[in-house]
Amino acid sequence: RCPNQGCIFKDEGCAVECGPNEKKCYLTDYTADGSFISDQEQCVPDGDTCPCGKNTAKCANSDLCLLAAEKELVCPCKAAETECLVTDYNKDGEPTGFSTQCVKEGTACPCGKNTISCPDPNDALAKICVASNMHKRCPAPCTADAILAGNKSCVLTNLDDKGEFKSETIKCIGANETCGIGEGMKRCPSGASIALDTTCVNLYGTAGSTRRLQSTSAQRETCNAIITMTSLRSDAKSKAETVRVKMNSVLQIPSSLKTSLAIKSAATTRRLEGRKLSGTASTMIFYIDNQGIASSATPAQVCEQLKKMVKSSSPALTSAVSAVGVIDSQAGVNLETSSATLQSRSAAAVNQKNEKAGITTRLPTTTTTTTTSTSTTEASTSASTDASTSASTDASTSASTDAS
Repeated sequence: RCPNQGCIFKDEGCAVECGPNEKKCYLTDYTADGSFISDQEQCVPDGDTCPCGKNTAKCANSDLCLLAAEKELVCPCKAAETECLVTDYNKDGEPTGFSTQCVKEGTACPCGKNTISCPDPNDALAKICVASNMHKRCPAPCTADAILAGNKSCVLTNLDDKGEFKSETIKCIGANETCGIGEGMKRCPSGASIALDTTCVNLYGTAGSTRRLQSTSAQRETCNAIITMTSLRSDAKSKAETVRVKMNSVLQIPSSLKTSLAIKSAATTRRLEGRKLSGTASTMIFYIDNQGIASSATPAQVCEQLKKMVKSSSPALTSAVSAVGVIDSQAGVNLETSSATLQSRSAAAVNQKNEKAGITTRLPTTTTTTTTSTSTTEASTSASTDASTSASTDASTSASTDAS
């Protein structure tokens, strides 16, 4: 049993708790041939770069450190480029491919085939890409201003009668409103939204409450978990969305957190004692985003719980992932967390103008007193059928269909 963390796997150490001006680094050591040795957590000052573990290399513009084969697969971009994880879909809305595209820094990421391209209300250089057959309107998460007014984003997931992924919507609701329950889902006392066939478990010591902070800025917190697979099914990519929802359920994720799952594999070569060995690197990338909302479980907490489950070969997680393949529980899980201040598209445009003029904008500081604001902001966006895939920084809220 660990302080503030409850009971954990017997071979796992208690999680490190960092101070208010520190960030947590996740280090994993490997042998020269890529075998897992050990992992550890370390706190460093917020502005410092995290160190890497043995026989790993750092991804550009990131604190994530990976084995050479995984690095090429997960983060191939250079320091002057922006990394874009692009998902292609078929006409039925099933994922057909995941790729990493590198674009010039300051350029918007493209969307994949058969998608609707929507402007991100909190990032002038970002798009929200969703399968075109499942969406007639764009996802509408809360803007930075709406969050500061006390509103919250709600992720509503629907499953079909077989328990497989059907659709998902994101909307902005008032502080005193409830998110509702999607088809084939249920709400747990902890606040988690999970599939009907999953048992409610309070993994994070919460009682369904959402932490409300009085702040002059909304903080987006994210976590990336890189999970090594020993094998992938031939239809793994098409099952990615169903497996993502099952993982959400096993991890007891609250409805304010947004997740994504990408599955990637590639042929690899490595040298061992003078011999050249060929193989395949297969990886799942599980991404968690709090959308600027202080929720009952943080992305970092969920990632750390996922890491524990992988290392202990959790039967629930193994079952959830079985539709795409088998996790390598001996390979470790590489984590990366990040935090950034959300800005509205209009504020971002002003800052870009100021930067060109050589004017520096001071970011606001955050305090931690309670607020009970109940104002509501509705973010309504509509979809059109424009086939353009150009990188736009327009603040328009219309959506375009990308069928490239």
